[in-house]
Amino acid sequence: MEDKSKSVSKVNTSLAGEYLVLSKLTLKGYIATLTLGNTKQVDILATNAKSLNSYWIEVKTSVNRPANEKLFGENFYWIMHKKHEEITDPKLFYCFVNLFDENKPHFFIVPSKDVATYCRDQHTKWEKSIHKKQIKSRDENTMRKFRIDSTVPSIYEDNWSVLR
Repeated sequence: MEDKSKSVSKVNTSLAGEYLVLSKLTLKGYIATLTLGNTKQVDILATNAKSLNSYWIEVKTSVNRPANEKLFGENFYWIMHKKHEEITDPKLFYCFVNLFDENKPHFFIVPSKDVATYCRDQHTKWEKSIHKKQIKSRDENTMRKFRIDSTVPSIYEDNWSVLR
């Protein structure tokens, strides 16, 4: 099977995810638009047409097959940054998209508070699992991963109703 992570550029992968999320939101009756340029932390502005509540959505897209990590098990994952540990705005949601199986994309809608907590807690777990000399011998790692177990249903999958 072809490894899509090598054949599709990161920019095209990101755009595909953003357009798929925009399409899903529109079909569900939200008023949604892509932000243009380099808008920090916001890829899509969405308004619930019934409640008129507005949301900011950051889309993270991956084409990777689920990883099987010794410490975290089999999971979908997206690369994050240390800064995501501190972003907890109640109007900000992440939509994690996995396009490994292009016939069945997965969408996970997660509040920013949950992402921040996960990134912080799981990075701490990872740090505790590696040898102390490894941590001291290098600069602080600012990379994080957000993971969702790929072997069981997730409360976040297709959780569009969280945008009330």
